[in-house]
Amino acid sequence: MLVIRTRIVAVSMFPALANEWLAQVQAQSGWQKFRVQDFRRLEAQYGVTWVVLRQPGVPDLQCPFRTRR
Repeated sequence: MLVIRTRIVAVSMFPALANEWLAQVQAQSGWQKFRVQDFRRLEAQYGVTWVVLRQPGVPDLQCPFRTRR
């Protein structure tokens, strides 16, 4: 699971996690413009196996649970 960017309090409470928190925040920066390779990078680096996206989503990113309209 990736960190949520707004949880800065956790970093101040656990300074040893600051570098990992920053790396995760940077890894998901600009997610609104991500392409398939960006999501694959998150999977490889952080084990991300699913995301929730507004339709039409990302071309070539297959979803077996996609809501059909």
